[in-house]
Amino acid sequence: MEDAVAIKYKAKVAAGIIGAFILIPLAGYLVYNGKGYTAQSILFSRFLFWLEVVLLFAYARWVEKGRFFLWAPTRQKFWFYPASFGALYLLMIAASVVGTIPKLFGVPDNREVMNQLMHIVNRSMPLLVLSAITAGVTEELIFRAYMVPRLEVIFKNKYMPVILSALMFSALHLRYF
Repeated sequence: MEDAVAIKYKAKVAAGIIGAFILIPLAGYLVYNGKGYTAQSILFSRFLFWLEVVLLFAYARWVEKGRFFLWAPTRQKFWFYPASFGALYLLMIAASVVGTIPKLFGVPDNREVMNQLMHIVNRSMPLLVLSAITAGVTEELIFRAYMVPRLEVIFKNKYMPVILSALMFSALHLRYF
């Protein structure tokens, strides 16, 4: 049976995960709801992603009373990196195959939102670079660095945290169709 301190810590961790998950769509709702996409709204949304990372650092430090990065750095063997790139390449192929499944069932491919965003972002090189860097860095920090290790604390399992984090990541990207 877990002691009260461990249960309290897990509750704080769970609240942080839920907060991290809710902040992204909330920010999107506040920035875009009914207003359409503009260069200013996209820039503001990028700022909100970075703000969420800062808030998660603060939450980890002052509420969880710990570090943002829960795991200790490790040195990987050389073969790990080529194998990782190979696995990512195979995963990309699998994702493109899975992505065609809705078309087989007659679901139309609606990329209107993505096309609107790309039309705006492609007109400004600084906005394009900022969007690309922000999406990659902040999503990795939020989902892999923050959520996955904390989900491991809650589940004491190495598979469930990855599955839940992937599902949350996918759910947040549904708005792009």
